[in-house]
Amino acid sequence: MIFALSFFLLGDIFLIFSEFSILFSLGMLGFVLGKLFYAFRFSNHNDFNLTRLIPIIIFCFIYIFILLNIIYDNLDIYFFPVLIYLFVAMLVLQFAYLRKSGVDKKSYLIVGIGVLFSVFADTIAVLDHFYRNGIFFEKITLMLFYSISQFLIVMGILEEKIITDNLFSLQEIRSENKEEKLESSTKNRKVKFNHSNIEYDNNRLEL
Repeated sequence: MIFALSFFLLGDIFLIFSEFSILFSLGMLGFVLGKLFYAFRFSNHNDFNLTRLIPIIIFCFIYIFILLNIIYDNLDIYFFPVLIYLFVAMLVLQFAYLRKSGVDKKSYLIVGIGVLFSVFADTIAVLDHFYRNGIFFEKITLMLFYSISQFLIVMGILEEKIITDNLFSLQEIRSENKEEKLESSTKNRKVKFNHSNIEYDNNRLEL
């Protein structure tokens, strides 16, 4: 989370001077790296459940396709950077969506709403820069949605900590139960082995 927020901060600083193409590109890079760290933080062992992936993949494809069609004529050299930026933004949305089975409902909803606000902010920023200036009252709505998204995502992750601790506790309990079962199974085998030896000795004595 610290790395993600740090890259977002750097991205904000560079975008203040967005009239310079190199600083605009560095600003986009900062946001891409920040989003990648978010995606990494949201990931869990259920991320590649194909059944759950299909709806979100379809939504992401439609979103990117429509947005690129709107701004395509103005992208010029920024086509691939913007494509990568939108892809990473949708990747974050995907991982946030797939958190459901690994976290509590409250954390899931807070982070999910935060990521949706982030998507709104990204959409406004891209349209404002590559389609028409001042769209959707950009100076107000962009900062409002962006600030709300960061606040909700951080709060949702902080809320998740309790659940993470509980999960570790459950894993420890399950591990202990497995060890107990293994020990019990080993003891039963030893008893059976000793019993079979006694029967064998008795049979030899009878002979």
